[in-house]
Amino acid sequence: MSPQTKTAHKPVILNSLKSDIDKEREGDWQESTEIGPGVAFKVRSTNYPAYAVARDAASARLTRKYPNASLSADHDDYQPIPEEVLAEVNGEIIAQHLLLDWRGLDIPYSPDAALSALTDVTFRVLRSAVMLAATRVGRYEVKFVEDTSKN
Repeated sequence: MSPQTKTAHKPVILNSLKSDIDKEREGDWQESTEIGPGVAFKVRSTNYPAYAVARDAASARLTRKYPNASLSADHDDYQPIPEEVLAEVNGEIIAQHLLLDWRGLDIPYSPDAALSALTDVTFRVLRSAVMLAATRVGRYEVKFVEDTSKN
């Protein structure tokens, strides 16, 4: 094996792969680099059980109401779920279960302000930023075993 292809791998510390369940359930502040400096959301994780239940129930309702949405777009019976409907359904679930607070926006956080914005089809950037923040809550930080041998 040539020196160029030989790679030393440090072992990963198993405990560093643990998620912070408390932060996932209680929420944590996440900076939103997607929107801009100073904007942050206090969110629960997308692994939060009540969110997962509500998301799955909404998906089942939408599937029953729009059965042809799962067909490919080139299928004659294809009927996508209207964007306004998706914004309303997803925004409501996000507002109810994930978003707990925000900072750096010109309007102070309130549950009503969050619900109004998140269910508005034109606020897709906000919905996406909150969801991205929620995917980062409680995430582990991989740590590696340090090489203590001397050369």
